[in-house]
Amino acid sequence: MRAVAILLAFAACKGGASKLDDIGSGSGSGSAAPAVTTAWVPACRVTLEGLAKLGPARRVQALLDGCQPCDTTAFLQWRTLAEDGGPRLELIELAMESCEAFCSDKARGTFYGALDTARGKQTERPWRRLAEACPQSGSDGRFASAPLFALDRIARAAAKDPTLAPLLAQVELPLPPWASTGSGVLLPESAVIKPLTTRAALTVTQTELWVGTLAVAKLTPDGVTVDLGPSPYPGDRVGADGVTAALHTLGGTNPVVVIAPSGMRASRVVEAIGNGYPDLRLAVAAPGSPDGWSLLGMSGPRLASKAPGPGPRVEVGASADAAVAALSALKPEEVAAPITLVVAADATVAELAKAIGAVGYHGVSTVHLVKAAP
Repeated sequence: MRAVAILLAFAACKGGASKLDDIGSGSGSGSAAPAVTTAWVPACRVTLEGLAKLGPARRVQALLDGCQPCDTTAFLQWRTLAEDGGPRLELIELAMESCEAFCSDKARGTFYGALDTARGKQTERPWRRLAEACPQSGSDGRFASAPLFALDRIARAAAKDPTLAPLLAQVELPLPPWASTGSGVLLPESAVIKPLTTRAALTVTQTELWVGTLAVAKLTPDGVTVDLGPSPYPGDRVGADGVTAALHTLGGTNPVVVIAPSGMRASRVVEAIGNGYPDLRLAVAAPGSPDGWSLLGMSGPRLASKAPGPGPRVEVGASADAAVAALSALKPEEVAAPITLVVAADATVAELAKAIGAVGYHGVSTVHLVKAAP
């Protein structure tokens, strides 16, 4: 047992419950629970009242910053090594104990055993080990991570405050597009991003198409409850001839976000959008996402296939720089005509996203995509 953990000597939580469940009751077993204060409540109330003004992705970080019933700062930065400016291990230990992280000594040992080898890497292994030992979420474990654990602590504590509980009940948060394995794709970036307004997703890979539902989280007195939706991401594999029907069934009249790996050839996206669904948007990485989470934004323009009439045609190649320059130089009368991006064989989704962002900068509602001639 680590020295800090021994000195703190917190008893195991009975039945997987957190001592945060006992806030205000004075109950608890073994050594005394950490001192509970309400100094965090006013800032959290302001945060909760302002969430509706923020885009979905920004709500998550706002909650993590504005609602801190226990010391979440150190473990939210756990991935960064101390020599790179991250927290020292003993600070992570203190933070975890202040947030009543462990339901047993075995869970504590399992978490720290995984933490030692995971720091500095893109893995959520320590948090998955903790979730397996101390289930605290209504999901299947795919979202186990420092941000989800911090949100769980916030939910349990805020639900006990009569001024925060009504505000908490209205909160719905986006979650990363992770499959049941806890993995997801590296998303492209764009200079122009719209907030995500849909849960329906078409995922495009080199060889497959998937139609599914993005998960959302709600904060309840029992912690984080995850709604995976009717067809948990990535959903069902569909053939090219079945995409349209699947999208209409899942999306209805709402937008469908197209998720594609940043480094994949962009021509696959062009092939995928030729199904006729009226409102497809390219998924892009949302700025302000918490460390370890890649939350979604979406392109402003809808994606459509061949343009219905004459208008500017701009080629997107291995670099989008020339395309962005050409799009930025369009005259008002050119912007008013249908804009077509001609996607070369060596263009990646990352470069296509940049070009679509340049189209979106003009406020254009639809961008047409076609493959360049061989």
